[in-house]
Amino acid sequence: MVTKIYARIENGVVMEIITPWLQEDGTQWPVDELYAPAIVAELVEITNVDPKPDQRWTYDGSKFSPPTDD
Repeated sequence: MVTKIYARIENGVVMEIITPWLQEDGTQWPVDELYAPAIVAELVEITNVDPKPDQRWTYDGSKFSPPTDD
């Protein structure tokens, strides 16, 4: 079973990476049962994104970019 990984996006920036909890049987709790609708609306699934974005990466609605050292 694949555990889904999410990035929480705020103003086009990855604020945190979320891996929802697993139930005792190994199935993943649905994110909409763990988080408020406002948080769920900010999530983008990144399970199969390569390279995997991290905090401070930017997101333009379709792709992630690493932070620049400006």
